[in-house]
Amino acid sequence: MSQTLSLQEANRINDLDGKTWTKLTKSWFIINPKPRTERELTHPAKFPIEIPRRFIRLFSRKQQTVFDPFCGCGTTLYAARGLGRNGIGIELNEGWVEYIRTQLTQTTLIEPVWQEVIHGDARELTSLLNSHFAGNIPQLDLCITSPPYWKILRDSGTGRCDTQAKDRIATGLPTDYGDDPRNLELVDDYQEFLYGLVAIFRQIHKLLRDRGFLVIIVQNLRNTEDKQVYPLAWHLGLALGRFFELKREQLWCQANKSVGLHGFPTSYISNVHHHYCLIFQKTK
Repeated sequence: MSQTLSLQEANRINDLDGKTWTKLTKSWFIINPKPRTERELTHPAKFPIEIPRRFIRLFSRKQQTVFDPFCGCGTTLYAARGLGRNGIGIELNEGWVEYIRTQLTQTTLIEPVWQEVIHGDARELTSLLNSHFAGNIPQLDLCITSPPYWKILRDSGTGRCDTQAKDRIATGLPTDYGDDPRNLELVDDYQEFLYGLVAIFRQIHKLLRDRGFLVIIVQNLRNTEDKQVYPLAWHLGLALGRFFELKREQLWCQANKSVGLHGFPTSYISNVHHHYCLIFQKTK
């Protein structure tokens, strides 16, 4: 009996009680992003910290290591730090890397954990981690990330009917990730973009511990050029399911997002107020 309990304890995927576990396994949830700081507003697609908090609590334990290959302005690392997890992030924009490092030094460390942010291209994540950690890469227990949504942000400045994008343009805020040639949203061909993402997650699969989880926040997309819908979430689910086990998805719904009159009265264009949170596990 004691051996059974010990094995069960060793295989726990989180530190939650049954009641909290039940709440977090609901297949949809509503999170309305809180107002951003002035600096955070300059990031075109920051997700609310409640998203990584939710999945870090569900799919990791204290002192374990959380990884985000598209670190942005550091939301995943701040969530990990606050929940007593170690964190590693990779970010292409050097300005955001410096911002994250500054923010981390200004926040109180509640538990003895560490966070590292690395400047570089996520497509080279294995070599970046090897170099940063001198060949001794820490065990990755959970990866949670939101990759670029292809070129959708960039299209927002060239005709996309998006109220939020128009507001950002009107106030002079960035609507895309910049002009670095390594930026994945600059890949014009959808299949090439998809293959690039899959290659990144193949590297993560190799570095993730057995039974570790991968959570990807993503949307299906509508291209303003050819007016076609590209089911990025479903394509990733199928492609990554070849080497991860696809466990399920959760829907993040936004109830306070403004709506626009799109396509009226001749074409149906949806007001998209949800994201897919795809949940994968590395199994033997």
